[in-house]
This record gives sequence, structure tokens and C-alpha cells, in this order.
Amino acid sequence: MSPRAARFIVERVLRRVRGGTLIIEDPTGVQRSYGTGSPEAVIRMCSESVWTAFFGGSIALADAYADGLWDSPDPVALVRIAARNMSALDRVRKMTAPVLRPVEVFRALYRPRGRGQRRRDVAAAVEHDEGVAVFENARRPRRRLLGGGDVKRRLRRLFYGK
Repeated sequence: MSPRAARFIVERVLRRVRGGTLIIEDPTGVQRSYGTGSPEAVIRMCSESVWTAFFGGSIALADAYADGLWDSPDPVALVRIAARNMSALDRVRKMTAPVLRPVEVFRALYRPRGRGQRRRDVAAAVEHDEGVAVFENARRPRRRLLGGGDVKRRLRRLFYGK
């Protein structure tokens, strides 16, 4: 989706913001305000591509923040506004999911895979497998770890010194 189309849709959704004021400053310096009241949060966009990150949810927005594509002087206020408006945003997401989900799947299947993307995919798969292993170990509390002693005894020793 182009940033221009994403901006059009996101601005329509942001008009539903209640329980706080969200001010978005685009890369040209133009500010738009959504909602009223306290808290007040500001998003300063450094790139138009941030508009498309809104469709990726909180993870895509966090990645865009880490990449320096947007900034906020008070991220805590921003999270508060998002939490207060979660139910309204979820309703919009449910309405758009039947249209957007097939497009996302298509893009994921047919995007070019370079060496860097393959490495990220492998790293994500390994991380997922390690998470599953940790979960499996947690489900079996009598399982032996690192060559001896049960989990309860080792945890007691770690936390209580007994």
C-alpha cells in the first residue's frame, strides 16, 4: 500500500480518537490534531512510510520507531491514548481484516528474498523454536536441567538461597 493511501485511511481512523489528544506532525511540518482532552501526545514523523506501518500494528510501529522514522517527546502519553482507544481501533481492524489480510499474505509470499531477509527469517525461526523449548520445559516441572536436580529445588536455591 502506498503511503498516500495509508495516510488517507489512517487519518479516517484517527478521527475516532477519544480520551486524549493525538497530534501528528508530518515530515513537511504540518500538524493535525485528533481527539480532545488529556493526555496529549505528539508524533513527529520523519518519513511518509510511517503511515503504512500503522497497518502492521504495534510491532511495525515499534520497528519504525527503532529505525528512527518517527519520534515522540512523551511516548508514555502516546501509549495511554492508544490504550484508551483500543476497543475502537480493534473494531476498525476487524472491519478491514477481510480486505487487508489476503493482500498481506500475497505480499509475504511474493516479496523478493535477499540474503539479509533469509537470515532474519532463520533467526526468527530459531527464536521461535527456543521459545517452544522453554515452554515445554516449563510444562514439565520435574525435568532435569543442566545435568542434575529438579527445577523446583534449583529455583528455590536461586531465589531463596536454600
